[in-house]
Amino acid sequence: MTMSDNTHIITVVGAAIVSDGRVLCARRGAGRHLDGYWEFPGGKVEDGESQRQALRREIREELRCEITVGPLLRTSVQAYDFATISLSVFLCHLSEGSPTLTEHRTLLWLTPDEMRGLDWAPADREAAKLIITGSVSVTESDMNHPESPTTASVEDVRTTLARKEVPR
Repeated sequence: MTMSDNTHIITVVGAAIVSDGRVLCARRGAGRHLDGYWEFPGGKVEDGESQRQALRREIREELRCEITVGPLLRTSVQAYDFATISLSVFLCHLSEGSPTLTEHRTLLWLTPDEMRGLDWAPADREAAKLIITGSVSVTESDMNHPESPTTASVEDVRTTLARKEVPR
């Protein structure tokens, strides 16, 4: 590994998709970086895309369903041996279809308490912890960024997880 390998920053988005008090958790597939770790599904932001556009596209490609992207939960930066990842996780709802297993090894709908026992990918751990504990940190830069004008409060997360009318 050269120094430039992990100083390359890749902007990635993840979807904490909630339905009926459960969150969709995805286990990374074999032959991929971080094989076997759990994550919020999503992927890279392409040139010319906003984070929200990229997240809708990635979920359409990866899970073959449509989502509504809600508030930003957390942006985390994690250095790996292959690159540095800047991951923004958004609270989302299914708007059409059901998640289909394509790239991941496993997809599970779990309660926040059940999420506690998963081995989360390092970049996803902060957002997972926010959901598990019900606490959400909001930074001023999140509130002022045009792509994420709304950030989740503890009450937003609790309300979203408690909603029964969210389509599956």
